[in-house]
Amino acid sequence: MTTVCPEATDRMPTASVRDATSRAMESVAHALASAYAEPHEAQRYARHAAPSRASVRRLLRDLLVLFYPGYFRPTSAAPGRAQVEVQLTRLHAGLSAQIWRALSSPDHARAAELATELISSLPLLRSQLLDDLHAAKSRDPSARGAAEIILCFPGLLALSIHRVAHRLYALGVPLLPRMMSEWAHAQTGVDIHPGARIGRGVFIDHGTGVVIGETSVVGDEVTIYQGVTLGARSLPAAPHDAARRHPTIGDHVTLCANATVLGGTTQVGRGAIVGAGALVLEDVPAFVRVGAGEIRARSPRAACSGPRRPDVWFQI
Repeated sequence: MTTVCPEATDRMPTASVRDATSRAMESVAHALASAYAEPHEAQRYARHAAPSRASVRRLLRDLLVLFYPGYFRPTSAAPGRAQVEVQLTRLHAGLSAQIWRALSSPDHARAAELATELISSLPLLRSQLLDDLHAAKSRDPSARGAAEIILCFPGLLALSIHRVAHRLYALGVPLLPRMMSEWAHAQTGVDIHPGARIGRGVFIDHGTGVVIGETSVVGDEVTIYQGVTLGARSLPAAPHDAARRHPTIGDHVTLCANATVLGGTTQVGRGAIVGAGALVLEDVPAFVRVGAGEIRARSPRAACSGPRRPDVWFQI
């Protein structure tokens, strides 16, 4: 004889509860289906699927394997030409498939061409990343070697993904570059729009809260600390306005923690230092240090003069 636990029977829904649940499901299904029938940009009905986030993550991992052999996939010796060619062939197939999904008018031949363009740029991208790696080693006294930087430093990971995403952005591939940059954002706390142009030997230290807008230009050998924002002063007059909204940062500039530089015409000159917490809305001359309530001219080797009153272009 089967004994029914009293607690189990108490948890079983009664007929009236089941009927109420069924009616609720019918009502919600009707409401959602009716909404889906109305045109809206939050809905996508197409014969081909949108790019897959999981596939994009796998592609990025494959790219990291090519950029830093032995760190993201074990290997006992330098990969030979045949092995690399196999990796590139697999990468090309995956890229082509995701680019095809991203194109507004899917075209397999065009998707394959764009994938080939990106893969052709990998030697240059890796050369840029090796400069970024060297920058981290030379400017961060806490770095204990390349392995620590490659596997642990969020700034290098963010730059690794950005350089790929920017290349796709420059090729005119829609959606996919932003999916890559947002994955990097989620992993590192560094938010770099794929449209931003970033030079060689850039070091992003700590990384958390760094925001670099779409039309930003960052020169060579720039150091960026946590919380830095390269942003716009106002919203564009029209959506997708091509006008510059974000600043230009010259070579060898240091942007200290929580510094904010805004505006499409704002330029920070070569060798300048923007101090922690500074808000810059106008041009900063070359070799000038902008800090909390002071401005100092400086040469590449040493400061040239003491503090004086801040000019109108500098705000704290």
